[in-house]
Amino acid sequence: MIDKYVEKYIEWLSHDISFMNRGDSGLFTTPFLNPINDCNQVRITYTEDNRIRISDDSDTYNTILQEFKINFTNSPNKRALLESLISMYSISLEGTELVKYCSEDTFPWSLHYFSIGIMAIQNNFSNAKVQTCSMNPASMDSYKIALYDYVESRFRKHKISYRTSIKKIGASGFNHKFDFAFGEDYSVPAILMKTPNVLRQDNTQLMLFEWGDYLKTTFEEKPRLFIVANDSIQKVDTKIIRLIRDWENTFYCPVSEESSWMEECKRA
Repeated sequence: MIDKYVEKYIEWLSHDISFMNRGDSGLFTTPFLNPINDCNQVRITYTEDNRIRISDDSDTYNTILQEFKINFTNSPNKRALLESLISMYSISLEGTELVKYCSEDTFPWSLHYFSIGIMAIQNNFSNAKVQTCSMNPASMDSYKIALYDYVESRFRKHKISYRTSIKKIGASGFNHKFDFAFGEDYSVPAILMKTPNVLRQDNTQLMLFEWGDYLKTTFEEKPRLFIVANDSIQKVDTKIIRLIRDWENTFYCPVSEESSWMEECKRA
C-alpha cells in the first residue's frame, strides 16, 4: 500500500523538477515553492577536491531581506535564529549563500534535504509571527504558549514519564531531533513525538522524510511517531492528515483528542 504513494511521490518529483546546464555549473528548478510562490532554484558545481557544491545563489537571504524586510546584519537575534536553522538542516552560510557540500553518492539525499531545508528557513521568517500560538483548550485559553510547552504541561499533570530533545541517527547518517520520547528502553523508545506550532505541507513532509530515514535502521519492533496538531487554532488540511496517517507507524494527534494519545504515551 505504502509503495504506491512512494511511486507517486517519485513520479511527481521527476515530472516537476528541471535541470539546465550553465557552463561549469547546473541549475535545478525544484517543485518546492518559496513564500512568494516562486519555485526554489539550486545551483550545482564541482569543487577542486571533486566534491559537489549545492547553493541557493543567495536567493533565500535576499528574499528574506527584500520581501520580509529582515536585515540579519542589524538584528543579532534574527541572525542567531538563522544560524540555528541552517545548523539544524546541516547547511552552511557563505556570505549570503546557503551552501551544502556532498559526494556523488550522497547527492540525491543532500539535494532533497537542502531543498526542504531552505524552504523551511524561508517559511520560518515569512511566518515570524507564528512563534507562539494562542492555545484555546478550556484550561489554556487566557494566554499564549507554544504547543511544545502546552503538551509538556499536560504530561506533568497526568504524571506521564517522558524524555525531551531526543536525537536519533537515520540510515543516511544524519541526526534527527524529536521533541519527546516514551518507553522504558532509552535507546529505542516505543513512541517519539513532534509538536510543531503549525502544521504545513513543507514541515510535515520534512518530518515524514526524517522519520522514514530513521525507520530504515534496524528494529526488532518499530517505534511509533506521534505528530501533535493544535486543531484548536488551526484547521488542519485533510491532505496533511491523510499524508501523516498513510505513513508507516505514524499517527496524527490533534489536541482536541489528547486524552486518547496521552493514554498511549502513558502505557508506552
